[in-house]
Amino acid sequence: MLRLFIASIVLTCGACTGSAIAELPKHATENPEELGHIRWRTDFAAAQAESKRTKKPMLVLFDEVPGCATVCGFGRNVLTDATVVEAAETLFVPTLIYNNKPHHAALLKSFGEPTWNNPVVRIMQPDRKELVPRHAGDYTVKGLLNRMRAALNAANTEIPPWMALSVPPTQTETATFGMYCFWSGEVAIGGLDGVLSTQAGFLDGHEVVEVTYDPSVIAFKSLYSKAKAAGQADHVFARTTEQAKAVPAAKRTDAPIRVSKKDDKYQMKRHPLAQVPMSDVQRTKVNAAIGRGQDPRVYLSPRQIAAWVGG
Repeated sequence: MLRLFIASIVLTCGACTGSAIAELPKHATENPEELGHIRWRTDFAAAQAESKRTKKPMLVLFDEVPGCATVCGFGRNVLTDATVVEAAETLFVPTLIYNNKPHHAALLKSFGEPTWNNPVVRIMQPDRKELVPRHAGDYTVKGLLNRMRAALNAANTEIPPWMALSVPPTQTETATFGMYCFWSGEVAIGGLDGVLSTQAGFLDGHEVVEVTYDPSVIAFKSLYSKAKAAGQADHVFARTTEQAKAVPAAKRTDAPIRVSKKDDKYQMKRHPLAQVPMSDVQRTKVNAAIGRGQDPRVYLSPRQIAAWVGG
């Protein structure tokens, strides 16, 4: 009867691997789909001791294996994200509490968490004092990373730039500047605070850099002023009426730039870091740092640095 009951559970969860396990495999990439690629600790007391010793908060996932489509989707789409995985494993002590396994039943009950439930994340100190509110319902990379960042702030732990750059802002805007050389344009503009990405290309017969930026960090007028001061705004192609009003000499146009792939992020082209996987924001910042003769490692995660050095 027990065998038939387990089989019925597996069949119910059509979107999942359905592998009922007591403990996790040695390699995180061999995890069941529900748990992503994070190396979870399943001994809560040992995880508490590790948290106390390392002074890293505990990232506690309450989850079920096998799980429903929501559980599997969270594992597949969020718990495999490279930034989520590295942040969980380097800045926290990732800890798993099953909500459908007998050996975790008492522990689950002590937190007041229901059995057979959708994923829940709690981030806490080793004494179980929570740093941020219980995270549930938001099954997105952005949502989890924002909660992790909030927990680090609450723990007075510095958030490394590679993690700070990983969460897109609520709103972005685009600006396009023409200059004598888009190689230098990407270097000068890409390193500005609030700039998220740059692209080198051509527009209206000019070399240009198209800039995506966070207007809550840097307003268009300030972005233009800094680009102009650096000699990288000889021409301004206004993308909105507001931009055109801010710079009367701007040309208002919605025409797309013609991206020059061979020139985009030119400073990185022959650098060993060109082979290291990065986000667009990281590539923009690293390209600017290399062009300025600065150390680009500030924008890289420990594993990206290891991949660079190892290569």
